[in-house]
Amino acid sequence: MNRVVIIGAGLAGLASSLRLAQQGADVTLLAYGLGGLPLSTGLIDVYGYAPTTEVSHHGMSHADMSHSASGTGTIGSPSSDGMNHSPMGIPGAQGAASSAEGPGHAGSTGAGSDIAAAPFRIGIDHSPMSQGDTRVADPLTAVAEAAPDHPYAAIGTDAVREGLAFLQQVADGLLVGDEHHNVLLPTAVGALRPTCLAQPSMLSGRCVDGALFAIVGFKRLKDFHPALIAGNLSRTPLPDGGRVQARPLMIDVPAREGEADSSGLTYARAFDTPGFALRVAAEIRPLLRDGETVGLPAVLGLSTDAWRTLADQLGHPVFEIPLPPPSVPGLRLNDALTAAAKAAGVRIVLGSRVTSVRTEHGHVISVSLDTAGHPHEYTADAFVLATGGFESGALAVDSYGHVTETVFDLPVGESVEASSPPASSPFVGLGNTGERRSALSDLSRSIASTDQTVFGRSSAQSRLRRQSYVSTTVGVAGGVPQPHVTSPASSSEDTTKRDQVPENSDPTALSPFVPNAWAPQPLFALGVRVDESMQPLTEDGTPAYDNLYAAGGILGGAQRWREKSGEGIALGSALQAADTILRRLA
Repeated sequence: MNRVVIIGAGLAGLASSLRLAQQGADVTLLAYGLGGLPLSTGLIDVYGYAPTTEVSHHGMSHADMSHSASGTGTIGSPSSDGMNHSPMGIPGAQGAASSAEGPGHAGSTGAGSDIAAAPFRIGIDHSPMSQGDTRVADPLTAVAEAAPDHPYAAIGTDAVREGLAFLQQVADGLLVGDEHHNVLLPTAVGALRPTCLAQPSMLSGRCVDGALFAIVGFKRLKDFHPALIAGNLSRTPLPDGGRVQARPLMIDVPAREGEADSSGLTYARAFDTPGFALRVAAEIRPLLRDGETVGLPAVLGLSTDAWRTLADQLGHPVFEIPLPPPSVPGLRLNDALTAAAKAAGVRIVLGSRVTSVRTEHGHVISVSLDTAGHPHEYTADAFVLATGGFESGALAVDSYGHVTETVFDLPVGESVEASSPPASSPFVGLGNTGERRSALSDLSRSIASTDQTVFGRSSAQSRLRRQSYVSTTVGVAGGVPQPHVTSPASSSEDTTKRDQVPENSDPTALSPFVPNAWAPQPLFALGVRVDESMQPLTEDGTPAYDNLYAAGGILGGAQRWREKSGEGIALGSALQAADTILRRLA
């Protein structure tokens, strides 16, 4: 039996381990703690927003594109008075209402009268944060049209499609949807977010023209604000015209007697107890009007279908709205996949970090965990790196601004080769593929070579750093000086030239941050570059190790939070890596 070690317990790690174990591999999953699913919404995003240059049609005619681009049917486009009016009544405030939900503002996305039959039209969001991003109606088509430096270019449409189908199968009814259609669902601030797969308890909240929502909150649950949600939903015109009508309601049903401030998890556990859903239904029923759909915080049980009980008792459709983490829908998905992995024979080892690796002649022999008493070594025929990105510590920035991959010390750069970046790419301004690869691999050094006062370095340390790369501070974004890297500097070069901006250069081309907070930030597109087999590549484009693969958030080249592409990348790369391993070890 072939042995495979998976490092990471997020969506990519669990999906790849399940795929391998179901096909007969001996799989061990190593992780320091729970993966990112308990922090997620429990939704599966494939592609929610794409730069305009990456989306050609997605079912739209050129007339439709012109219609959307003109501002007709697009929320947030400049009005006759020149202001960009937000649904909150504050010019430009759309982003504040939905910054955690996507590049568009609270009114930048919407749905047609029948989402399942006719997905909402792509519209161009003209708000300052969107900078020309387009809403994606058909996520799988958007994957096929992704820019060459995006992870999807290496992963491919077939792997993403297979990943979605595989997840729906192993999640056993917990996720429903159509790979070719995004739906719009409300967020905890009343914004609208596009997503591909959702949990059944959320789908009654699809935002279509004429929908009537009663948003119900619990007085003792502080993370859910019905007035905010209902107000923003009601103010937000839909892209195809029309509006959602929503009103707030508040009830006082304690999850635990004597507790004035309960968490979402406390309420979820209460909903899992007999009778609690009936008590809640009894409080809500007298407040409802004919035709209303009831929106509640996503706390309707960890292991029961309490939302079905509520819907039956109320005689009204019921839907959940995801809350800030810890996420009950995210925990449901994590629990389902973890249980499936254990049932398939995956050994899950939590609680210790991978502290060292043993390699020989381009081959990974083992990884070691820092366990109590002594390190524990795990040998295998293949290894999958699914550790995530900056948020999990898989990518780290030291006090000098140097970005590293923390397990195998892999080169950090973009994800796939491309002859030139699209105009909307965070790597715009770089030349050919080789120049971008070199520059991105050294972007962390460009950060480090900024003014020494930022990172507390001495002048001597700064001069030592500048002996390797020509750099200069060329601007400030949010108080962080913006460096510009050009080419390696010879030791004999006149040091006075090192503080000069090269002629005809783009001073923002390699900035790790850009002044617009809602624009793509190059730093967060950093990651491991892979080939179509999901093998991490060195700077010269060859596999770093012949039996190492990478999947999920560790891959570079995407702005996942902005694009709403994280789960699609994780699933596609996980299955691509797993299937490659199975073929090669057969």
